[in-house]
Amino acid sequence: MRTIKLYHILLAVVGAAFFTSCKKQDLPVATDQMIHFANQGSSARYSVLSNNTAPFEVGVGTIKPVTTNTNFTISVSSPTGATEGVHYNLPSGKSFSVAAGTALAKFPVSGVFSQYESGARRDTLVFRITSADIEIAPFDTTFTLILRGPCFEGDVVLEDFLGVYSAVEDLGGSVFGPYPVAVTEVAYTSSTTGTMKMAGIFDDWVVVFQLDWTDPNDRKITLTEQVNVGSAEYLYAPGTRAQVRPYPGLTGTFSWCNSTIVVVMDVGVVGVGYAGVPYVVQMTN
Repeated sequence: MRTIKLYHILLAVVGAAFFTSCKKQDLPVATDQMIHFANQGSSARYSVLSNNTAPFEVGVGTIKPVTTNTNFTISVSSPTGATEGVHYNLPSGKSFSVAAGTALAKFPVSGVFSQYESGARRDTLVFRITSADIEIAPFDTTFTLILRGPCFEGDVVLEDFLGVYSAVEDLGGSVFGPYPVAVTEVAYTSSTTGTMKMAGIFDDWVVVFQLDWTDPNDRKITLTEQVNVGSAEYLYAPGTRAQVRPYPGLTGTFSWCNSTIVVVMDVGVVGVGYAGVPYVVQMTN
């Protein structure tokens, strides 16, 4: 079923490569060795749970292994007002080195537990590479770290769910993934409920879900029946449209602390009917 989708992805990659080759004369020529932030994404969360919480390690990498020790210096700013030495600690000098023969260096960031123990404070740190022995890359130029204390699932901030997730789906035992799904919109309907719009489920589906964390230990994601949510070509036949509805007896869940989402639904084709098996999508960010 999903091999057609893979074909489309491969076709897009080949097409992009062809377009790039045709426009090559318009693109700047980059050197073959540059330095940049090298982490799983452009941002991350760091929970300071105790005085013994291990430091968060920020990665800085190069295009290929360096032949000599390559020095670089970073800067850090905080739009939330976090102060070095009070809320977090860094090695003095903020200068580090990618060792010869390697392509990655890491430097530690330690949160001060007493500042985050109550769980009320959250801070944002923005790191930049300010100088280096080699060219600084035009990509991955910043890295953002969110510091917080012990996490309580009842303190949900819906805006934190916005972004792209890695999704794995299971349709009646047929597993596919990972592939990207984006949370594009969120809105509060009360202090402990809200809505979330997701784009990219299955292929191009856009579906709205309801979230309820009234009981922080029993967080739920549900949905109402929705038609014309996207193409049903891979589900049924070309030109058909997809529909979704709740699957009887099953609901999804989510974790604000761990940035995970699980949705469950029944899927079908408009004018034809429903599959009648659980369609489960598990997402991590």
